[in-house]
Amino acid sequence: MRTQRPWYGFLYYLLGAQGTFFLWVASILGIYLTRKEALLYLLNRAPVPVTVEQLAEGEIGLQRWVRVAGLEIDLGRLADRLALDPSPQPAGRSGTDTVLVDADSPAAIAWRALFERLERLAAQPSDDPEQTALRLWALLEPLARTPERFRPHEALVVVPGTPRQPAPVSVSAQPRTASEHLEHWLEQLSNALATEMHSAGYDPALADRLLRRFERLRTEVSRLRGAVRLGAQHAGLLHRLPGSRLEHYRTRYGVEVAPFALVTGQRPHYLAAVVFGLLSACLLFLVLGLWALRQTDSADGATS
Repeated sequence: MRTQRPWYGFLYYLLGAQGTFFLWVASILGIYLTRKEALLYLLNRAPVPVTVEQLAEGEIGLQRWVRVAGLEIDLGRLADRLALDPSPQPAGRSGTDTVLVDADSPAAIAWRALFERLERLAAQPSDDPEQTALRLWALLEPLARTPERFRPHEALVVVPGTPRQPAPVSVSAQPRTASEHLEHWLEQLSNALATEMHSAGYDPALADRLLRRFERLRTEVSRLRGAVRLGAQHAGLLHRLPGSRLEHYRTRYGVEVAPFALVTGQRPHYLAAVVFGLLSACLLFLVLGLWALRQTDSADGATS
């Protein structure tokens, strides 16, 4: 009498020896290729709010999908101000020099105070454009004299990425309404300076030099406002930084960056977790089916 075959050996009954052999190979290979993405999805079901300080100290465990808020600085655009070695970088160097710092860090406080003073100056009515221009120059003087106040000590590298799926958190910073107002004010101040110098009978050569100097000052303010973003918030996946990049920030800017880079907009693969689960179930039935076949053969042999 032939022993009844267990149902969980159905893969062997349907596919036979050759079919299940290829299924063994495909299952093991698929599980190996999707294991990391699947684990990432299982451990990171939603972006976890973290600080730059936590990332720098490695206090995040297995979390890789994170949301970080703070102040964003494009160190590359401000290399002449903040870099320890402001010499131009080699052509073709890859990487980003955009970093995020905690909003309560000393560098963030210094930048925020600078822009608040600029905006207060822009909001004050003045009948003396020359005096206003001098006050504007004085506001930027600390950045030239004490750049270390504006240089972050701990930072997180931010890399713009193409979203795999729409991220639940906006990767853009707050609208720059204050920046647009500042640009308009600088343009008005430039026109007022030109008008006053003309009406006061300034020597044309002197007036031209002074206006060119103010235009450089105006360009500098615009550059600073474009390179520093207040209230930035990013969500994405953390990727480990190579040692060469860590050393780049340390030697060029004197900045200790977290051992991870945040690639904005990325999130764990849902499909990888599904494939991993299906292949794991398939592998389980292959193992159970093989055991069932051995048990059935043993029972049939004993019966005969």
